[in-house]
Amino acid sequence: MIATQTRVLAPETLGTLQLRPVQGDGDQTVKNQIEASAAAAGDGVLSSHPSTAPEPEATDLARAYATFLQDYPAYKATSALDDLRASDYARLDGAETYVDYMGGSLFPEGLLQDHMRLLLESGNLFGNAHSRSESSRRSSELAYRAREAVLQFVDADKDDYAVIFTPNATGALKLVGESFPFGEASSLLLPMDAHNSVHGIRVFAETNGTSVKYYGCGPRGGVNMESLQVIHTPCPSCSTSLLVITGQSNVTAAKAPLQDILPMAREAGLYTLLDAAALVPTTKISLRKTPVDACAISFYKICGYPTGLGALIVKRSFSRNVMRRVWFAGGTVTAVQVPGTGPTSYHFWEDGTINYLGLPAVQMGLEVVTRYRDVLPQRLTILTHALSSGIARATHPNGAPLAHVVSTLPDLEEPGASGSVVACIFLNASGTPIRNDVVERSARQSRIALRTGCMCNPGARNLHLGLNKEVGDLLFDGDSSFGLIRISLGLVSNFEDVWKVLSWVINEVPKLSNVAN
Repeated sequence: MIATQTRVLAPETLGTLQLRPVQGDGDQTVKNQIEASAAAAGDGVLSSHPSTAPEPEATDLARAYATFLQDYPAYKATSALDDLRASDYARLDGAETYVDYMGGSLFPEGLLQDHMRLLLESGNLFGNAHSRSESSRRSSELAYRAREAVLQFVDADKDDYAVIFTPNATGALKLVGESFPFGEASSLLLPMDAHNSVHGIRVFAETNGTSVKYYGCGPRGGVNMESLQVIHTPCPSCSTSLLVITGQSNVTAAKAPLQDILPMAREAGLYTLLDAAALVPTTKISLRKTPVDACAISFYKICGYPTGLGALIVKRSFSRNVMRRVWFAGGTVTAVQVPGTGPTSYHFWEDGTINYLGLPAVQMGLEVVTRYRDVLPQRLTILTHALSSGIARATHPNGAPLAHVVSTLPDLEEPGASGSVVACIFLNASGTPIRNDVVERSARQSRIALRTGCMCNPGARNLHLGLNKEVGDLLFDGDSSFGLIRISLGLVSNFEDVWKVLSWVINEVPKLSNVAN
């Protein structure tokens, strides 16, 4: 096991860190520098010979990386992701440091190349899948393969589940909300720690007189099981109540304990809807082992491309016996009937023409991500631990904390137990939160792409229970200039990304104390 008490970067190194871009291929460049230096010096210490010494910035990075590997030796086992970054993400070299994977993943270059090659191959014509021509048949076949790839990605039995393509995860959640048979005898149970797309379902429920209840989260987000147990009432005969679950918070990084929640839901006679948009990009899920009635995802969150495509993975029995369409347009010839009397397959739930040119990229993208899902939790847990602990230890010259980390802290003993998100509030030397616009401007100047605000998750305010009321009021009452700073890692994040963020935090954020709020 890796020790949980770690030293991310040596203080003497951090004090001299610079933020100018380091040339080279990320972690591989650093490894090469360390190996070359060790060979020259014979003792692992970087050589100072003018003809072989790297630039000062690279020297600091290499020393920090050497210390990092001592503290996190398991990181070496994730080198396959370095190879992926070198082969498919060369555009990251010299670019801004991208740490907004929760907002959207970055596509591998090979994915676009393979997709374009398919579309442009001689003789390959792709027509509207609603027709019966050869080009239409080709589009339909690729759409079918994409559906199979999605089911395989979430380990769902094709006899039990169907894939309904939507514009995004929000569209998938909305589809359930507008088609669920809410009534006065129904209940809708929603999580506090949830995306706005989840909260929006309450509008459909309240319009039909349904009781809406919220279950709470802990001080670092997620699900408060006691709160959930209090608001749910066992009712095996009930058939119109819905429990919505946030698979992973897009702010707190907390993951829902599906293995505990789902048996409770079944006992209570609740249907279940899982928002897995933030969960599946870096986490394996199995709908065979943790079966929900419906699951919403977005593909740009998983592999960065294509955008504008998501899916509702739904139990066939749920779509056939529970969901009810109130409006329908488009579809295949067999589906163009009076709503409520037509077929019950996915065709009936996909309005208009599907994105038949984009769907082949879904299959290709999922295949790429699948290759790295075994090593990804280990790498992201290590990087997130190094980042969150480094930010948590940072101080102003007067010793005051530089930040308050509010997201779930990663557990090195259990890789993947929480997401790769670090959410925090930066504080000035007197302990007052620094405005978002001030932080954003500084990050932008240092070429760091992060996110600020509430990240479309109003339940994030529950993270601040440990702060005094004055600070809480400043953060969320009436002034949108205050909020959280979110740094999120993903598929090809590496140590250099974390190093650059920590360099900015330690060297630049303290200067923001002098900027008027």
